[in-house]
Amino acid sequence: MQRIENVLDELNVKYDLSGNYGLVEFWTDTAGQDIPVEIDFDGTPEDFVNQFVEYADNYDVDDEVELYVNMRGQKGVPATIRELLDDCQEAKDTLTEIANRLNQALKGERV
Repeated sequence: MQRIENVLDELNVKYDLSGNYGLVEFWTDTAGQDIPVEIDFDGTPEDFVNQFVEYADNYDVDDEVELYVNMRGQKGVPATIRELLDDCQEAKDTLTEIANRLNQALKGERV
C-alpha cells in the first residue's frame, strides 16, 4: 500500500486507507467541489487500484451536472451551467489522473 500512499501524497489528495475501506478526497479548483471517493476493497493494493479505476471510468460528467443543474446558485453549486460543467469535467480529469498514476505505481512504473 506504500506505493499507493506515495502517489496520493504526490497528488496532494486527502486519503484514509484502513483495512478494506479506502477514502480518497480532493477539491476542484474551478468551483471548490468536494469529491470524496469511498472504496470497499479486499485489502490488497491491486483491488484498491482496480476499484478506484472502475469508479473513475464510471464517473459521468453529464450525470453529475444533471444532479446539480436545478440547484444552480444555491448551496455552493455554481450559478452557471458552464461553470458547473467545467467543475464536473475537472473532477473527471482529476479522477482519471489519479487512476492512471495508481495503475503506474502498481505496475512498478516511474510516476
